[in-house]
Amino acid sequence: EADVQFEKYLDIKFPTGLNFGDGSPEKKAMKEKAMKKFNDWFTGKTKSGGNVTKKYEAVLSIKDNANSIAAAARLGQITEDFSDQLFTAEIPAEVRKSQIIDGYDVAQDKVDAYCDALTTAAEPLADQSLKAYGVCLSKSTELGWFSEWSKLCERELGQIAGAHHRRVVHVGQPEQMVGALARLHVLEGHVVDRLAPGERVA
Repeated sequence: EADVQFEKYLDIKFPTGLNFGDGSPEKKAMKEKAMKKFNDWFTGKTKSGGNVTKKYEAVLSIKDNANSIAAAARLGQITEDFSDQLFTAEIPAEVRKSQIIDGYDVAQDKVDAYCDALTTAAEPLADQSLKAYGVCLSKSTELGWFSEWSKLCERELGQIAGAHHRRVVHVGQPEQMVGALARLHVLEGHVVDRLAPGERVA
């Protein structure tokens, strides 16, 4: 049953065609429509992730070697899928569109702000994945059971840690994003506060 719910969770894809407008009053309705579409996806993904996490945590609590390691790996995959969708989300055409303000094209600022906002939402989820895959390896050691699942956890742990390091190294000057982010309002505060469906994973 847990795997069936997991597959349904994976089917909840990041919404396409989001258009948050350009911050002008004329595009307010467009932005609100896009925000509703995004929030509905985020809420649905969070709820689904929370439900399937409970299923795998129940399996993990039973010291059955093969199933416990598989469940621990799935816990990492849940938040990894969520963060990956945010990290690789489509940049809307309206965000990429050239927009001249006082002789300066703010298109790149809008793109940076959009990506920065999604990254802010995604990074706590990636951190949860790191913790979950760490639990997977610890559980494998505790039970003395090594399998393809434990190898998956080790591999994903290394990949996520490496990607996290690269994001930290290449991040731009956050203070330069404040103005653009304030104009774009891509993610509302209450959305960011509801981030991690796997927050119980230690």
